[in-house]
Amino acid sequence: MLDFADGRVRLVGIRARKGGLLVSQKLAALKEHHPNTEARVVAIYRAGRSIRPEGDTVIEENDEVFFIAARDDIRKFMSEIRKEEAPAKRVVIAGGGNIGLSLARKLEELHHVKLIERDPKRARRMLLCASGGYSTFLLPGLILQLLRHFADDVRVVLSPAAAKMVSKSAVEVAARHTVFVEMEDHGDGIWVPHIELGRDVDLILVFPATVNILGKVANGIADELIAALILATTAPVLFVPVTNPSMHEHPAVRRNVQQLREDGYTVLPPFPGPEVATREGLAEMPDVFPYPTLLAQMRAIVGRR
Repeated sequence: MLDFADGRVRLVGIRARKGGLLVSQKLAALKEHHPNTEARVVAIYRAGRSIRPEGDTVIEENDEVFFIAARDDIRKFMSEIRKEEAPAKRVVIAGGGNIGLSLARKLEELHHVKLIERDPKRARRMLLCASGGYSTFLLPGLILQLLRHFADDVRVVLSPAAAKMVSKSAVEVAARHTVFVEMEDHGDGIWVPHIELGRDVDLILVFPATVNILGKVANGIADELIAALILATTAPVLFVPVTNPSMHEHPAVRRNVQQLREDGYTVLPPFPGPEVATREGLAEMPDVFPYPTLLAQMRAIVGRR
């Protein structure tokens, strides 16, 4: 709505809705249907194109119709042509916590109210920290799985070693966030990452967790971003070690794992899987190829040779 002539004249735009009094009306007939008002149609936009208003122009559903008239006449015209909408009977409130519950209680006397609360077992926001284990290559797919099954939002931190093993760009595309590597990195409105990234998160997942990051956190060493932010945060932290079995069983590593658990961190046993260096454990991998259609096509091609 725009005012002209010190507010004495107004330009108003209205969208013609299905069932409304404007639809299927010729402009010349508007005066007959609304004899108590003085208003003039100055523009019509239909599907993004301007339609020149003529007396025989018929207003269609979803047209944007612009009127100009005296201020008092605009009010009369609007009250006559607006289709009265039926009051809402069903109301859905998504989330809102105690405020949403209070609002639902006030509305339920006159409306059918449905209150949808978030899954308490689903994280609103989590931080994924990856150190330099070989499983780093899984990160883009893991992020999508986390978004599908566990968290509404996933931010990612890579150690310098992990950043050499996986494409930072691929991780950013999957997470839809800037990926942080160094203490001085900034982006997405974050300027002090070792402090800000650990705030307002429901969980910090360290995967893969090398014996290096386990040792640093266990001994309070904060010489790189992942260790520093874990030492600075109050959020729960879950470590998933991925390492050579002999390294994990070393007394020093076992002491570090025990210290982490005593400090309140959760440290899982190493995930089973093949040993990259020796290829041991390949027989323990799942029998099902992850892309069965691709496997069939490859076998068919090789079989024709």
